[in-house]
Amino acid sequence: MKIVYIRMQDFDKRFYLTSERELIRAFNNLNIKAELVGIGKRTDEPEFVTLFSLFNKNHLVNKILISLYLIKYCVTDTVIVFDYLSYLSATPLIFLRRIFDGKVRVLMDVRTIPVETYNTYEYRKYCSSLIFAHKFFDGVTFITEGTRDITERLIKRKFTDYRIYPSGFNKKIMKPMERDIKLCEELGIKKEESVIFYHGSISQNRGIKELVEAVELLKKKNKVKLLVIGSGDIEIIKLIKKQKENIFLDVVSYN
Repeated sequence: MKIVYIRMQDFDKRFYLTSERELIRAFNNLNIKAELVGIGKRTDEPEFVTLFSLFNKNHLVNKILISLYLIKYCVTDTVIVFDYLSYLSATPLIFLRRIFDGKVRVLMDVRTIPVETYNTYEYRKYCSSLIFAHKFFDGVTFITEGTRDITERLIKRKFTDYRIYPSGFNKKIMKPMERDIKLCEELGIKKEESVIFYHGSISQNRGIKELVEAVELLKKKNKVKLLVIGSGDIEIIKLIKKQKENIFLDVVSYN
C-alpha cells in the first residue's frame, strides 16, 4: 500500500506543510511508501516530495496536472489524502475508479474549521469540500471530535466513515533523541533551563505576539527561554529579538 498526500499551498514558503513533510518521512521510516504532492519550484525538497510548477505556480494548469498525475494510482492499492483546498483534484479518480473498478481510496483530512475572519467565499468553499467528501470520498479524518461535531453542524450531515487523527507527539514514530548538549551550548541554552519552542510561519493570526508576552511572564519565576524558528511578520520578529534571552533562528532546509 502507498499513501499520497495532496496539498495545494505554496511549497516555496518554507514553513508551510512542515507537519506533512515530517508525516510522510515517518511513514517512509516505517517502510510504508508515502508521497507528498503539491505546487512550487523548490529544488531542495526531500525525494518523497513531488512538485508541479508550470507557468504561474498558482495557475489552474498546475491543479489540472496534479489531477492527471494522480490517475496513475487509479488501479493501485493507494490511499490518497486531500484537504479542503485540493479535494476537487480527486474528481477524475472518483470517476475512473468506478469505470475500471479501481482499488484507490480517497480520504479527506480536516485539520481546521472556518474562523470569523473567513469571507463568504472561503466559508462556502470549505462547506462545499465537506459536502463533496461526504458524498464521494471513502472516509474522513478529523483532528478532534469537536472538529467533527462543528463540521457536521455546518453541512447538516453526519459522517459515518471517519477516524480521529490528532496532532501530537508519538514516541514510536518520531523516535525522540536525547538532549543535544553541543547544540544547546551553541544556542546558549543552559542545562537547567526549559525551552518553549515554536517552529512555523510568524504572523499575528498565529498568536506569536501573545506567546512572547506569556513567556516574559514565565521568566519572572522560571528558568525558561523562548526558541523560535521561522519567517514572516518583521515587526513580530523584532519583538521576539528584543526580549532578553529569546532565541530566533531563520529558515532551514527540509533535506
